[in-house]
Amino acid sequence: MDDSRTEERKNFMKPTYQDPLKKREQFAVSLRKQKTNDIIVAKRRRCFDKNAESDYKESEQYRGFREFDQKPEEYERRLNDLIPELFTVAKDESLAQKIQLLLNKLVTNQDYSTLEQLTIITCIRRFISSSQEPPIDEILQTNILDILCTVFKFNDGPEDIRMMKLETVWILTNLAHGQSDVIEPIFYPKYGFIGSINHLMKQNDSAMIEQCFWFIGNSLAENEKLRNLFLNETELIDVMYGQIMKQKISKTLFKTLIWLTSNISRPKNLDESVVLKCLAIAEQGLFLDEEEILSDALWTISYLCDTQNDNVIDKAAKQQNIARICQCLAEKEIYVYVPALRCIGNMLTSNDSQITDICLWEGVIDRLTSLLFSTNSNLIKESLWALSNITAGTQPQVDKFVDSPAFDRVLALAKSQNIDHKRESLFVLCNAITGADFVLRKRILERGADLMMSTLISGLYLQDQKILKNLMEAFDCLLDLDRFYDWKQKDISVAHMFEVNDGLNALNEVQKHPARIIYEQAYHLLESYFQEEEDQDRMDDAVGQGFNRDGQFNI
Repeated sequence: MDDSRTEERKNFMKPTYQDPLKKREQFAVSLRKQKTNDIIVAKRRRCFDKNAESDYKESEQYRGFREFDQKPEEYERRLNDLIPELFTVAKDESLAQKIQLLLNKLVTNQDYSTLEQLTIITCIRRFISSSQEPPIDEILQTNILDILCTVFKFNDGPEDIRMMKLETVWILTNLAHGQSDVIEPIFYPKYGFIGSINHLMKQNDSAMIEQCFWFIGNSLAENEKLRNLFLNETELIDVMYGQIMKQKISKTLFKTLIWLTSNISRPKNLDESVVLKCLAIAEQGLFLDEEEILSDALWTISYLCDTQNDNVIDKAAKQQNIARICQCLAEKEIYVYVPALRCIGNMLTSNDSQITDICLWEGVIDRLTSLLFSTNSNLIKESLWALSNITAGTQPQVDKFVDSPAFDRVLALAKSQNIDHKRESLFVLCNAITGADFVLRKRILERGADLMMSTLISGLYLQDQKILKNLMEAFDCLLDLDRFYDWKQKDISVAHMFEVNDGLNALNEVQKHPARIIYEQAYHLLESYFQEEEDQDRMDDAVGQGFNRDGQFNI
């Protein structure tokens, strides 16, 4: 098959057409947001687990100042001595008002020791952490950002100062979980938080690095502008890559690192050098059994492969990666098999046929066939999209599909009342037909028989220009079998099969389509394969209107 033809069919099914892409994204985005919210809530509540053994445990993850955690009564006593009104007159005030009270104490009492300052900063963080939905916009209207940026100016050294900076980054982490327009003041240049975070995450301090990663991950979310700001004004990627290259890294830091990588990878237009480092980080998490790490690694790879740059897809589509991703398609957890499906779908958009061959070798068609029986409409649609990129491949790849149980399931879905399933199934079948030679087309026709013909013809009543174009190309390939095999007997020809399934009426309707290219394709089919019938019909009409067969009036 002509390579340029393969590329045309591959590019047609690539997720660049806006409407299908938008629909496919909705399900994945909802899952992603739900997962992110769950993680953030867990992060906020961590310090309130009274059964926690220590601040760091084996992971060195920061959980709050050790002394306050081990001696909560001492913390309460210190806080009561410093701000007694917090437990009396201000007890019933709003969260923002309580925070403002604490901030005022820091401003008006310059003689506080670092431990006393740490006590107040910790209290602010705990107030925000204890609220599942803190009023971030109200909190940012206080002078909290002025106080926090001052903390970052303290000289490094004493442990109390280090703890204060950790608490400060944690506060910023929770504040950055707000809406993009609400948290915008955090990134005003006058506060210098980006520079401070860049300095802190380069220190040899795992707890500080992880907390910085959490802040950046929350800040980025789906905000491409902030992502580019961090990438351009910090050494973030180099720090992340340096961490992953270490021989030993704590599990919690690794989990946060993979999650941050997925947030960085989601928006498009990344520099290729950044893409390759993000890919290297994701690959480290791909082979772990930890569900959250595996899920974020899969999302990262899926985002990076959602590109027209085949070089990036080639780097990601190593055989061991594809084997692992295909394995994930059979997982029970939705957070694993959904991003795995997106990974495979995006990898299959590559014009490198070897990638598709590897996927087929790893049993991807069987995995996708199982998903075609899902009760989830979006999963079926994604699976059909992936199959359409397989059938847009080489002849042997199309042959694998035709010989698989997927063919029968796709044919059944093409009759579905669900318009998305019908549309995507028709793409799969059309790609298979137009990518096959005459022998394979005959097999496809014989296997589908009247059911396939009637199904394809029903697609002609859709108004989608792209599917109509592909359908008529498929019909052109099928009808040409009559010439190739010399099927002149009317009752066994493809043309006869087309007619008895009301194909001519469908073509007449297609000719009314406003797009000229669609009209011309329909006209071509009628003229090339049904001209004799059309001429006979016109002659019969003429006779019925008073003309004889010599073109003269009947007297």
